Amino acid sequence: MPFGSLIHSSVSSVKATPGFVRPVVFAVSAGAFVTSAAAFYTNRDTLERRHVLESSSLWARRLLDRGLDPILAASRNTELVQRLQAYAEVAGRPGKVVLHTWTSMSETKRTQIGLIAIFGVVFTLWNMKSTRRFAVEYLWQSPLHSRTVTLLTSVFAHKTLPHLAFNSVALFTIGSSCSAYFDRMDCALPRSTSRYEYIAFFITAGVFASLASRLYSLTFLLRRPSAQLPSLGASGAIWGCFVVTALAFPQASVALIFLPFVPVPIGSACCAMLAVDILGVIRGWQMFDHVAHLGGAFFGLLYYVKGHTMFEQLRQYLLDS
Repeated sequence: MPFGSLIHSSVSSVKATPGFVRPVVFAVSAGAFVTSAAAFYTNRDTLERRHVLESSSLWARRLLDRGLDPILAASRNTELVQRLQAYAEVAGRPGKVVLHTWTSMSETKRTQIGLIAIFGVVFTLWNMKSTRRFAVEYLWQSPLHSRTVTLLTSVFAHKTLPHLAFNSVALFTIGSSCSAYFDRMDCALPRSTSRYEYIAFFITAGVFASLASRLYSLTFLLRRPSAQLPSLGASGAIWGCFVVTALAFPQASVALIFLPFVPVPIGSACCAMLAVDILGVIRGWQMFDHVAHLGGAFFGLLYYVKGHTMFEQLRQYLLDS
């Protein structure tokens, strides 16, 4: 069956019940769940490592009372090396080289590579004939799709290799800077890692970008079937990372894909690209999901202003419970 026909039959096979309540409830619930899980695992990892190190008076005097503790962070890396050492020994010298390369990376970069690996797995599902129908039904966010879970799954889905490659490069660069900022944030509590908070932020930004796209389509495009285009990709989540990075590092410069050798102030680049997305919405351009980009960017702004503070308050609440 041709790919376009497969998409049409798949969307038609799901009862089209467009509405606002279910997608909003799903997005809020998903965001609350992953954020709560991130706060819980951040607390658990931090407390377990502090408990071990505080048994030594030498280490106890050096532990921080707030913020990312380098001693606790180093213990995570040491544990990772020990956990992978056995596999490296079996693989011989190549395994040791891979182990050294992997553990020499910062945790922020390893996190981006992990997300990109998920992109790769989902991309494979899109391009295997045996799983393509599943991919169309569960990985493609459509405004007429009654499956609200696609607000989440579509964040990790890329149908074409250029789409996958572009978002992977963008995530590795911008995502690493955003994640590094999470490490530097002023925290009310000590922490051993910012990985869990960053992953929760990334997922929630992507879900709310998808939600913005769906609500816009249901509000303004419902009577224009030709404009009801399914969407997918991590662009909305990456936009959230981009806005946080631009606000956190205003003196930084970036290289745009069409001007790779000309450094552009990140604030100017961010504003220019936002202007393009706004113009795209006004003009009805359909090459990109401009509303999803703007939704992710707005979520990034909100998180920069208030999100991290609320995350720390949630951590404190869980500790006191």
